[in-house]
Amino acid sequence: MKIDLLEKKRELIALLDEESARRDEPQQQVMTEEFGLAFTNQDGAPGIQEFYIGDMDGRYQIDGIGMGDSDADEDPAFHLVITDFDSDTEAVGSLNAADIDRLVGRVMRAVETITDPSFLETQEDQWKTSILGNEIVRKLGVIPNFKIVIFSTRELRMRGGSFKARTLLGKTVRTAVADIKYWAEYELSGQSSLEIDFIESFGKGIPCLHASTHSAEIESYLLAIEGKYLAEIYASYGDRLLESNIRTFLSVKKDSVNDGMQRTIANNPNQFFAFNNGITATAESVETAINPETNCLELTKLTSLQIVNGGQTTASLKYARDKTGLELEDIYVQVKLNVLKNEETEPNAWASQEDKNHDIVRKIARYSNTQNKVSASDLESNHKLLIELERQVKALKTPPRGDNNYSEDWFFERSRGRYNNLFAYKRGAELAKLKAQYPKHQYLEKTKAARYYLVFETDRFKKVPRGSWKVNPEAGLVGATQACHGVQRAFEIFMAITKERFEKTPGIISRIWASDFVAKAIIYIQLDKAVNASSWYRARKGYKAQTINYTLGLCAAALSQKGLALDTRKIWQTQEVPEELLNRLVWFAKAVSEIIFTADPSQSNPSQFAKYNIAWRYLEHLIENIPEELFSYAMPKDAWEERLGLAAEMSTQQGDMTLWEQLQTKYQSNFSALEQHLKMEERYTTEYKNLLQRLITKRPEPYKPGDGDLLKKMLIEACWEDD
Repeated sequence: MKIDLLEKKRELIALLDEESARRDEPQQQVMTEEFGLAFTNQDGAPGIQEFYIGDMDGRYQIDGIGMGDSDADEDPAFHLVITDFDSDTEAVGSLNAADIDRLVGRVMRAVETITDPSFLETQEDQWKTSILGNEIVRKLGVIPNFKIVIFSTRELRMRGGSFKARTLLGKTVRTAVADIKYWAEYELSGQSSLEIDFIESFGKGIPCLHASTHSAEIESYLLAIEGKYLAEIYASYGDRLLESNIRTFLSVKKDSVNDGMQRTIANNPNQFFAFNNGITATAESVETAINPETNCLELTKLTSLQIVNGGQTTASLKYARDKTGLELEDIYVQVKLNVLKNEETEPNAWASQEDKNHDIVRKIARYSNTQNKVSASDLESNHKLLIELERQVKALKTPPRGDNNYSEDWFFERSRGRYNNLFAYKRGAELAKLKAQYPKHQYLEKTKAARYYLVFETDRFKKVPRGSWKVNPEAGLVGATQACHGVQRAFEIFMAITKERFEKTPGIISRIWASDFVAKAIIYIQLDKAVNASSWYRARKGYKAQTINYTLGLCAAALSQKGLALDTRKIWQTQEVPEELLNRLVWFAKAVSEIIFTADPSQSNPSQFAKYNIAWRYLEHLIENIPEELFSYAMPKDAWEERLGLAAEMSTQQGDMTLWEQLQTKYQSNFSALEQHLKMEERYTTEYKNLLQRLITKRPEPYKPGDGDLLKKMLIEACWEDD
């Protein structure tokens, strides 16, 4: 996928301008935070915090810092960030070796200066120079090395492996760069491109066989990679390697597949190749060469490596190396590598090609995963909708509760095992900190979360033959009824309806949408617990899920009949359902339960009864008895949709502004002619008139949100621009 870096740089600068004005902070500081989040998520770095120090002459500079725990899975180096902010919107600019030397030199001089005893004597205790200088001096004995990270709005034009080796205060200095391409790729897909140079990293290429040459979509290779290399690659890139994997490292429970791998590594390492099924991987591109000594084809470099089957094997090798101290010298792993061809250069064609490649990856995963059961929800794990939802939920920060002075955050798991993998290698304080941040009761497995969301949907859904789930008022079943068929069906319907909304409005998965998604989960989970503890349920247990599904489904229907929607803001803000409302919902659930148990004598099994429209017909009259307290948590449906739309617009406004700028530049001398053309064709609407008058007379405020799409629509109407 080729990216217009100049366009992305303009988007970034516009974002920095807006945030800088809103927060009254320098653009450079906002950029440090923006890039810091991407770098922390992508490169296993500790949390990067803004921490600026510098001198007037530009001799030394530090913009951010971060240090991981030595026993944590994140990079333990002391991270020192310098932000290279270039505001030129006419060119991307290049970052070369001389620039790297200059920027790294500033950071090193800063550290040398602020740790000098004679300098520290001149500093006040509360000054940042004193705080950071004393911190480094105090921790120097436990700092394994320094890592200088350059955040830049320019593009790196040199190989990362060619950075000079340096030492600082007796410690090795590593250098890393997150440039405009790194940021753009992360913004577009949630991950920057992952490139592995085997010659540079391991001193040699990997012997391989070119297994196919005739497919227009896939090129395949077979190879055997040394286990120690695979473990090192996973250590370097972590879960970035498994973004397309439908599962991550599940566990090493006794008698499990992973336990068996550990025994083979320990007792029969030279038989690992024979016993293990190997891994299936994809890449965007590869480079090969003939080894002149062996006359064999070797894989020398690949881009965007993704393991779609074999995440268990890959993580198990790293676990064996790092946690049990096992040697991997005699271990080889079979690899089937599929290169997904994508030669599209037009941005409008990327989405269709990415969807096509996503479908291919799903098929590869479906047909190659045989060691553990694979469900339909597993095969959707890497859909861009779920990636965005995961990112938005992760960005939500819950208000501190009780005596806690920290945020207990929600964890949305889009691929099986990611939640457990979060804690897999953590120990001591690091483990305790993570468990406090992501407690078990705030873990959302995607299929259950889909059910929590679906029960509030009042539309009727039916599957189109050989197609997806669609709204069908005549023959479909409401969300609550569909949810009674199980979490897998709930997930299928959730994905179908949300994909459709996502495709129409790419920005729909906003922070507001995500907080509503989580708030509905809070309502479902807390009602489930309250019903389970009620005396009436303990007296006759059974069919709790069906009872909860219909209780909340009927509540949603009652609001919908009055043109209302559930306003979950109060639920999100307090992270709980108010006691009075919860008690009334439990009372209402009792009435629902009674009907599920007894309503239709022809159904011997209430769970089957709940799966059909007859159940909704028997229960529908209870809408009249909905707890009145619920209506205080409602708002007009139109207002709710407008709120979601505004949130989506804010997240997509930057793209609209870019479209506006492009079209305005392209047609700037032809707007009078366009006006006459639309008048002649009798298509000169009021909204077109207002926009064209602003363009022709060049009035102040030339751009307003939505102008880009409106101008595009106008040009298509006039047949001046292709749809």
